[in-house]
Amino acid sequence: MKFCSNCGSQIPDGVGYCPNCGTPADATAPAAAATTGTEGPIQPQTPQQQPQPQPQQPAKPVNPYSASQPQAAPQPQAAPQPQAPPQPQAAPQPQAPPYQQAPPQPQGAPPTGPYGAPQPQPGMMPGAMAPTEEKASIGLAILSFFIPLVGLILFFTKKDKQPKTAKACIIAAIISVGLGIIISIIGTVAAKKIAESPDFTTSSSYSDSYDDDGATQSASSDGNTDYAVGEGVVKVWDDGYGSNMVMIAVPVTNNSKQDIYLSPSDFDLEDASGKLIQTVDFVGAVPDVVKPGETSYYYRTTEFEGTSGDGVKLISHVKPEEPQTWYKYVRMETSEVEAKLDTFDDVTFTGRVENTSQETAEYVYVYVNIFDKNGNFIGQGWDSVDALDPGEKAGFETYSYGADFALEDIGSYDVFAYANIS
Repeated sequence: MKFCSNCGSQIPDGVGYCPNCGTPADATAPAAAATTGTEGPIQPQTPQQQPQPQPQQPAKPVNPYSASQPQAAPQPQAAPQPQAPPQPQAAPQPQAPPYQQAPPQPQGAPPTGPYGAPQPQPGMMPGAMAPTEEKASIGLAILSFFIPLVGLILFFTKKDKQPKTAKACIIAAIISVGLGIIISIIGTVAAKKIAESPDFTTSSSYSDSYDDDGATQSASSDGNTDYAVGEGVVKVWDDGYGSNMVMIAVPVTNNSKQDIYLSPSDFDLEDASGKLIQTVDFVGAVPDVVKPGETSYYYRTTEFEGTSGDGVKLISHVKPEEPQTWYKYVRMETSEVEAKLDTFDDVTFTGRVENTSQETAEYVYVYVNIFDKNGNFIGQGWDSVDALDPGEKAGFETYSYGADFALEDIGSYDVFAYANIS
C-alpha cells in the first residue's frame, strides 16, 4: 500500500497516480515502517488522535396534549480508546509538482489534455478522434461534371467536413460549364459558316403561286408534284332550332404523278369588310392521302358565330405535304353502296367494305363526298368499322352531321374507304 506524497491519500496497488489529486505514484512514499541502509534514522511523530463520534439515541415522540414531557436521560460518554503506538514515517521524498505545464504545441495541432492525451473536439464524444478525409470522392466528382448544379450544392455542403471532396466537385462543375460554353461557341460558328457556304441551299417540297382564277397552285422544284386548291364553298342556314349553321368546303386536286398528304388545316371566315367573324380550326380532308388525279375536300359543318351569311368569305391555309412514312395508308374496296333515308329522315349511305390487304386493319374509315346534279359539293357522310382481318367484309352506314340537303338533291357521290396500318 502506498500513500500520496502530496495529499497523503492511499493509492491502491497497481495504480500509477493518486485518485485524489492526480500526483504520479512514483513520487509517493511507501507505507512500510523501515529504514534503508543509506538513509538516516526516522524521526517518530505522534499522530493526532481523532475524536470518536458519539452514538445518538433517537428522540422520543412528543405528545402535543401532555402538559410536560420528561427529558431524555443523559447518555454516558464513551470510554477513551487506547492510542496506537506511533508509526515511524519514511524519509521525505522529493515531491513532483501536481501539474506540469505542457510543452508548446505546434500551430494547427489538435489540443491535448493531461499527460499528452488528445482533447476531444467540439461536437465529438469524449475520447473520439477528429475525422480525417483521406481522399476526395471520385463518384461525386463525376456526378458534378455531368450535373454542374449538383457540384455547386456539394461544394457548399461538404466544404467544412470534407474539403477535398468539395474542392473536387466544384472543379468538375466548372470544367463541365466551361466545356459546354466552348462547344456551344464552336457549334454556333460552324452553323454560321455552313449557312454562308454557297453549296448550302434550302428547298421546300412545295412553293405557292396563284393562277388567273385565284386558285392556289403549288409545284415542287422538279415539276413532278403540283396541286390546286379550288374555290371554297360557304353556306349559312337556319337549323330550325334557333341557331345558324355554316358549312365550309375546300377542294384540293392532286395534279402530280405521286401521292400528296393533306394534314388538318384552319380556315377563317370574314365579312364583306374583311373583318374576322370566326376561325374554324383543325378541319380534315377526305381523303387525306390524295392519289394522282383525285380531288379531296376539306369539309366542316359547325355553328355560325356571325349575324348574317351575306358576303361571307372563306380564307384557307392549306399546306399539302409529302405522305407520312410512319404508317401504311391502305385503300379498301366498297360495294353495295346505296343512298337512302334513315328512321329520322336523314340522308345516309349504306354498303359493305372489304379488307383487301394482307394485314389486319384495326380501324377502317368510310367517307362519302356528296354532290348535287350540277356537280357542286353539298355535303359529306362518314362511318368507321372496327378491326377487319384480310379478306373480311363488314357493313357500314354513314351519318351526315348538320347536312342541309335532301335525298332528291343528290346527283353523284364518291366513296373512300381506307385504313392507316402502322
